[in-house]
Order: sequence, then C-alpha cells, then structure tokens
Amino acid sequence: MTVLHIKLAQETGLSFRQPENAETPRQFTGIAHSGQVFTKWGDRYIVDLSNIQYRAKTGVLLEHDPNQKVGVGALSVSPQGLQIDGTLLSTEQGKHVADTSDEGYPWELSAYIQSARQEQLREGEMVVNGVTVAAPIVILRDCAVREVSFVAVGADTHTNAVVLSDGTDFKPDFSLSNENHKENTMTEAEQAEFDALKAKVAELETENADLKKAQADADKKSKVDKKLSDAGLTGANQVSEQVYGVLLSLNDTQADALIVAMKLSGQTQTKPPLPTALTQDTPPTEGEMKLSAAQADKPTLGGYPII
Repeated sequence: MTVLHIKLAQETGLSFRQPENAETPRQFTGIAHSGQVFTKWGDRYIVDLSNIQYRAKTGVLLEHDPNQKVGVGALSVSPQGLQIDGTLLSTEQGKHVADTSDEGYPWELSAYIQSARQEQLREGEMVVNGVTVAAPIVILRDCAVREVSFVAVGADTHTNAVVLSDGTDFKPDFSLSNENHKENTMTEAEQAEFDALKAKVAELETENADLKKAQADADKKSKVDKKLSDAGLTGANQVSEQVYGVLLSLNDTQADALIVAMKLSGQTQTKPPLPTALTQDTPPTEGEMKLSAAQADKPTLGGYPII
C-alpha cells in the first residue's frame, strides 16, 4: 500500500472581532481544503472527501511544525469542502496568528492529508465531491487528516477563513469519538513498519508457493518414473528427454494414456525371430529344406544344393 503524504494550502481571508473580555478565547472557522481540483507535480489531483478520516479534535499548528501549536479544531465535511471550527490557544504562536491577522496579514489554512490509495482516471469523466472531473486526473482515495496549519503562503484559492472572538469555549480533546469517521491512528514510523511487515509476508508467501511447486514437481516426476518402470519403458527402452518432458506436463489420465500407447507401439514394432533353418548352415533333416543367403539362388535336389 502506497501512502501519499500531501500538504494542501488554501488561500484565506481572515477577519477578527475583538473579544468581549480578555478571558474569552479567540475562535476561528474556515475551509481547510476545498475538495476541488488542484495541480501538483505537474499533474491534476482531487481529494475524495466522501470517506475522509479525522480525529474528533484536530491539532492546529503553525506552518505544519509540531513544535508550534496554534489551536485545536473540529473538522467536518460541508458543501464548501473540509471545514474546521476551532479555538486559538494562548500560546505564543496562537497569539501571533491572532495579532498579525488583526494587523491585516492574510493567513491561509493548509491541511496535512494522507492518501492510502490513488486512482488514476485515464479517460472519461467521474463525479468526485459532487463535481464532475475529466481525465486525466489522479483521485486521492482513503484519505486521513493528520493536522491543519496556518501558513503564510498557500496554493488553493477556493477557501476562506474567519477568526472569531465569540462562541463557545472548549478544551483540547483528542479522543477518537467521531462516529461518522474512522481514524487512521498510525504514525509515519508505524506506517513504515506496517508496510515492511506486509512486504515480508508477501515474500514468505512467494517462497512458500515456490516450495509447494518444487514438491509437486518432485512428486510428479516420481510418479511418472514408476509408471514408466511398470510399463517396461526403462533401460534400453527408455523414452527420450522430450517425451519425458511431455509426460511431466500432462495430468495423470493423459500421462497414463500416453505410456500405454508407447508400450503397445513398442510391442507391435518388435520383429519375431527368424526360423533356425534360415540361420544355420547344418544339413537339414530329411524332408527339410535349407535356405541361406549363400545358397538361396542355387538349385537343389532332395534338399541339398546341386554343385
């Protein structure tokens, strides 16, 4: 299984409202990924959002850096794409995002997405995320969201994000309680180990298949050798290597039929021995005629050649 790791940024327009008091956490909402076609590595791609997986609460970082925590949010799929509603933390990075947005900086959202399966549409059209896409295009299937980040520069123009100052407060909770989506809990290291184990299993299965085939070939050879021996087709009557190879390639019924045919053919082609009268030079007994190659053309009288 090939897992594609991709970070998709969205161009965002952020706006802030000042909090009602200093203790009210800053909230934000936006589209982490639009679900529309994008171009990367010279090819066209689209993320299938129909079964995308994510945590009940997703971490929000700055520039995809796990050491720079900005907030926490809840993901959902909306007609606009992959939406996130979250709260900025009181960390230095969280305050930095809020303060710079207040000063007018156009932050963008970027979703870190893993795709476990890639489908290539080489011709025709297909509907993905409610949009008809035309070939050629790569459809990223079985996706999971690792995290969402605020980034300074993005690549997707189909999104918008708004940082709010009102709304409910909540604490970060990374429990896997999303009933509609199953989470991919493996880290990159765990995924690499899992892929290595799968490769080892495939290798062992191949070795086992080779051993079974070798054993089957040996059994077949032993069985054919016994049948040839029982039919007397050994030693001086041994079959050629070509015929032996044919016998090994046949099933039992076909091999039996061929061995019987070869045995019968050998019997019909065996010449009977010549009469002793044709091979001995001793005088024939009374009433017996003696013929040999040397005497066959000579006249005889009473069974004896005339000299």
